[in-house]
Amino acid sequence: MAPNDRDDLLRRARGFMESRILLSLADLKIVDALAAGPATAAGIAQLLGLSERGTTILLDAAVALAVLAKSGDSYSAPPETQAALGSDSESSMLPMLLHMSNMWRRWDRLSDVVRTGKPAGDGGGVPMDMEAFIGAMHVIARRAAEEFAAIVCPITEERLIDVGGASGTYAAALLRACPHLTATIFDQHVVVPMARRKMAEAGLGDRVVVVGGDFLTDSLPGGHDLALVSAIIHSLSFDENVRLFTNVRAAMASGGRVLVRDHVMAPGKTAPASGAIFAVNMLVGTHGGTCYSLDEITDMLTRAGYADAQLIYDDQQMTGVVQAVAV
Repeated sequence: MAPNDRDDLLRRARGFMESRILLSLADLKIVDALAAGPATAAGIAQLLGLSERGTTILLDAAVALAVLAKSGDSYSAPPETQAALGSDSESSMLPMLLHMSNMWRRWDRLSDVVRTGKPAGDGGGVPMDMEAFIGAMHVIARRAAEEFAAIVCPITEERLIDVGGASGTYAAALLRACPHLTATIFDQHVVVPMARRKMAEAGLGDRVVVVGGDFLTDSLPGGHDLALVSAIIHSLSFDENVRLFTNVRAAMASGGRVLVRDHVMAPGKTAPASGAIFAVNMLVGTHGGTCYSLDEITDMLTRAGYADAQLIYDDQQMTGVVQAVAV
């Protein structure tokens, strides 16, 4: 191993330090505490119930990372930081960081997970913060959803079912791109109020029905000619995905299309790197999830009653798109 390789390994190993500083800023709502203006570490510590020493060192580190600013003994959050990490900002990334902080606690148990084969959620694991998770997915999806709509349009189908559609970000993008389209969003009951609120805010409430349930065990509303399964299959085992796609097929007319958006791994499943790394996230967080290759996705779809599976968009991120036809 060359010296530069050793340096690179050390750099990667230390990467958690900056990450943890940012995640603790989010956990502790530090940026919200600075929304009214500059404050001292002592003032922030008193306001949030923190130790003054810990608050001072964290704030100084955030200044060093150019996330916060400091003048004398006072700290402030620049406008761009408030926009990115403040609770009241419409473009806030705070939900995503809170979700990542939840992920951190699972990843911290990776060695034990590899030893036992059990996800970190077993036996004293970290519960999912659903509100933060859905908020995080919406933050990620807003721009990606518009790009996805551009990839798959034009769409001639008329009735979409978005399975596991969360707050409906992708369904909304397709509805905006296709004025003739109507949609059903199907997700867990706890998500239903969030989705209805988002659709109403987007002015799409009259074109969307939101239904709650479990897509692995409950029947889906029928009569659709287009189905979207976006960023779902990585969280499930192979057999669970066959069950999912079988359930989706039962809700579709023959000849209808299913669109699957997810990581699509190359044979051998070591590339793209983002998918191989994300598979570790599924290892620590799920009982059987991983990132799948095109051959594996094709096999799932074939077993569930689809044909002509093909990769219509290849990408290095979770934006690969596979389509198939219901037979």
